[in-house]
This record gives sequence, C-alpha cells and structure tokens, in this order.
Amino acid sequence: PPRSTLFPYTTLFRSLSIYNQVMDELLERISTLILKCGVKSLTMDDIARSLAMSKKTLYQHFENKKDVIKKVGDYEQQKEFDILTQICEEYPQTIDQLWLITKYLVNQRVKLSANLIYSFNKYYPDITQYLSSRRQLFISNILIKNLNKGIAEELYRNDVDVETMIFFYSLLTSLSEMDMFDSLMKKNAGLHFNDVFNFHLRAIATPSGIYYLETKFKSEDIKLDF
Repeated sequence: PPRSTLFPYTTLFRSLSIYNQVMDELLERISTLILKCGVKSLTMDDIARSLAMSKKTLYQHFENKKDVIKKVGDYEQQKEFDILTQICEEYPQTIDQLWLITKYLVNQRVKLSANLIYSFNKYYPDITQYLSSRRQLFISNILIKNLNKGIAEELYRNDVDVETMIFFYSLLTSLSEMDMFDSLMKKNAGLHFNDVFNFHLRAIATPSGIYYLETKFKSEDIKLDF
C-alpha cells in the first residue's frame, strides 16, 4: 500500500504504544502506593497527590477508584503471567521448572500482607473473584503441562492425581492469608519453602525424579530470596 495509506495507522500504533507506556508507569506507581497504604482508606485525592497530577487528569485515565483497583489488578496479574511464561520457556528441565514456578508463586504471595488480602476480599469481592478465577486457570494450565511433561519423561509417577496437585498449590499459595502462618512464612520463608517443595516432589516423583532432586538440589546456593 502507498505510504500515505499506512501513515495514519503508523501514527495510531505509535500513539497507542506511548499511551500504554504511560499507563504502565501510572499503574506501577499506584500499585506501590496500594502496598504501602492499603485499599480501604485510599482516595482518588491520595492517588492524584502521589502521582503529582490533578484529579481531572487522573479521571482521564480512570473512571473511579474501583476502576483503578481493577486496572492495577489486571496489570500486576499480567506481569505475573509473563514471568511464569518466561520461566517455562527458559527452563525446559521439568523439575527445575516446577521448582521455579513454585518458588515464584510462594514469593509473590508472601510479599502481600494478610490485611491487604482481607481488604481486597471485603471491599472488592467481584474484582477479587475475577482475578482469582483467571489466576487459578492460568496456573492450573502450566502445572498440568509440567505434570504431563514429567510423566512422559518418567520423572513423575503416572498415577499422580491432577486435582490433588492443583489443590496443593492453591493451599501453598494461600498460607500467608492465614494469621497463624503469615509471620512464620515471612520469618523463615526460604527454609520452609525448600522443605515443603522437597516433600511435595518426593510424593509425585519416580526414582529417577528423586535422584535428580537429590543431585541438583543439595547445593547450598539454592535459596529462596524474599
């Protein structure tokens, strides 16, 4: 097509790219603010002040506070999905991949305070339900792919129950929501994670998988940094 025909589309795509970059920067800063201040008492005035912009400008990007919370949730969740996808692509060895997936999921959950999770559940239950359902589906899919790959490679037993494995991960990534586990997970997270993962893998692995586990993961430099 003639250049004159393509020019408006090129300009449009460039404008959209710039807008998306601006939105990502805003959402990143708002996400940091939410982690610091919570969601209950946070106002649009607080957000505008933190971003050093007028409320009028803020409302050009967001309809209201609920829209802010929804878009921040989408933004953070997409970052999580991108990182998990990257792990699966860059670490094809099945047990390494599962270890890194598990490590990342636990790490993400421990970073959130139990109070923040409670506030989201209480004040934005529809957003919480939407994000939780989408997250569970995504994580279930990558776990099932890893499980099938491990079975095909004879690293995992072929009688592992998929639903039980997914339930285990749902429980594992929810421990910090429980008051009795919140401080424990934050106090000695690396040690607890390594033990729990070791127990879990031994439950699903074949002798070949256990041999790989004992050979690869006996190194002292394998730690979980929180």
